[in-house]
Amino acid sequence: MKQYDTGLIIGRFQHFHLGHQALVGRALQLCDKVLILVGPSEEHGTYRDPYLVSTRIEVITTVYNDKSDAIIVKEIPNLMRKEDIMNQWGNYVLGKANSYLHQMPSLIVYGDDEYRSKWFQEEDLKGIAQLVIPRSKIPISATLLREALVRDDFGYWSKFVDKKIYGMYHRLREELLTTESYQEMYQNILNGNL
Repeated sequence: MKQYDTGLIIGRFQHFHLGHQALVGRALQLCDKVLILVGPSEEHGTYRDPYLVSTRIEVITTVYNDKSDAIIVKEIPNLMRKEDIMNQWGNYVLGKANSYLHQMPSLIVYGDDEYRSKWFQEEDLKGIAQLVIPRSKIPISATLLREALVRDDFGYWSKFVDKKIYGMYHRLREELLTTESYQEMYQNILNGNL
């Protein structure tokens, strides 16, 4: 029996890396079941959100294929513009979590991004513990991973992802390069401009 029944992690995961894995690993230590919400599910093909939600979910489920009894991975559509930080979003996230878990999460685990603390009103979190894990523990970002994919730098990329997804490298790179901004970045590299 673990300290918490259910844990919740929410993110874009564009794409999933060892920093994200640290969050999930800690949640798995503390919770019997962990829900990972991947959003926004409808956005892709942009600089910030290049990957389809199906790709992002596949990466996560590949990493945790041996823990399918403890992890639930679901998509979550956006409720608002990315620039908006509203408690309405927090209520929406908790409602989605409740529908997937059939109860409210006992614990929410997230990185120390300042905006996440503004998602929830204090009264909405009654009975829900929060664990904030500093991003500085693993100094990596999905942006740097995507840039490594554009450069075709498997050596750098592979240092910050689980070995279970090494076989997805070319597919992830290919999908990334279908996005206009990453095509331009790649052309600049080819032309010696970066």
